[in-house]
Amino acid sequence: MSKKQQALSRLSMPAIKLFVNQVQHCQQVSDRGSSPLYEWVCCGISGQEGLGLSQVWLQGYIVKLFDDNNDFLLDDGTGVAHITGVNKLVKNVLFKEGMYVMIAGQLKTLLSSVGHPLVRVLKISDLTKSSLAEPHWILEVIDSQLHTTQ
Repeated sequence: MSKKQQALSRLSMPAIKLFVNQVQHCQQVSDRGSSPLYEWVCCGISGQEGLGLSQVWLQGYIVKLFDDNNDFLLDDGTGVAHITGVNKLVKNVLFKEGMYVMIAGQLKTLLSSVGHPLVRVLKISDLTKSSLAEPHWILEVIDSQLHTTQ
């Protein structure tokens, strides 16, 4: 499988619902030949040895917008993630600090230039007006991890 085909295959994999503190404990797969669909393995989720993933699904509050409006920091209560690539995806939406958002994207590195896991956004939704989004998120993550198998 070519590198381009591997990348497309990884993008077709579903995003895994995680808390930011779980993302911080992921490890990059060093031998991609043995598992070309996964770039990362998160250990200790639902008693599994390691959950392979390429994309993550996070929800939380925007706590800092960067000057270029392409990046922001997302806080889910367990940690902070650096989200990038917003301008390439969304053109006519103004994101503000304090908004509650859902993002799905590719985990790029565990330590960005601002000291947090870096996720390149592939999908983003403003959930601020949904009164149930935040309280249900914890249950959604737990439920999805209990029913996720490799």
